[in-house]
Amino acid sequence: MNMNIDTFNRFEKLLFSCAGCVRTFKIDYPKFSSKEIKYNALHVVEFLADYLTVHCPVCGKYNPLGSKHCGNPFCPKYSEKGEPFPDELHQNKIIITKQWTKGPITWHDPCHTCRHVCHEMKDKTYDKCDDGDNNMWKAYVPSQFERQRWIEMPRAIMAAIPGLELREMYRIGENSLCCGAGGGVKAGYPDFAWKAANDRLEEADATGAEILMTMCPFCELNMGQAAREGIDGSPEGASVGGKFKGKVLDLLEVLDELID
Repeated sequence: MNMNIDTFNRFEKLLFSCAGCVRTFKIDYPKFSSKEIKYNALHVVEFLADYLTVHCPVCGKYNPLGSKHCGNPFCPKYSEKGEPFPDELHQNKIIITKQWTKGPITWHDPCHTCRHVCHEMKDKTYDKCDDGDNNMWKAYVPSQFERQRWIEMPRAIMAAIPGLELREMYRIGENSLCCGAGGGVKAGYPDFAWKAANDRLEEADATGAEILMTMCPFCELNMGQAAREGIDGSPEGASVGGKFKGKVLDLLEVLDELID
């Protein structure tokens, strides 16, 4: 950990395509090391969102390209009742022109890039709160916009893809169901990981989507294997085969096809 911090402190930004890695560098390293963290750890989807949307610098909301005002009515500066976005927020953007033709999709929020990050924000706010009846209010409000940003981020990118239809599962965001692969679970408890993947795939199947997308290689691996192999490929002792027969893809794979 300390060796990695010394190595990567030479850089302003670190980009990760792995949800577990960005969570480790963003949350664990600052928590367990006494060394100063100089880098800014970003998921590459988080990095690309600034180029595919108009990212409000005040409240953090991701707005469609061309937006004159922030879509957040509570934005203290750029809401419709406030100032228009400055011109520089509309510059250096990536406009996707290719049409999505592969059917409706549904989105899986990985634990490492959504639940873990959002819960860490709430924990930090709790630590700063005094005792009292309004303690929960103090803990919830200050981090609300930043937590929502992690939920909106991939959805704002998908909204920038022409023709793409997003069908949400029942549990999303901070309440998203775990795929069952992270934290060494897939290696240590393959039967449990397989059942967890199929539970999530049943939710995906209920949406009628033809593709399940995510931004975590462990989620893609575990749910992808379950979707392809079903009960015939399940570990010994597993008894559930997935209904979802569509593909499981990483959002970066899709963007790679669509962006010239």
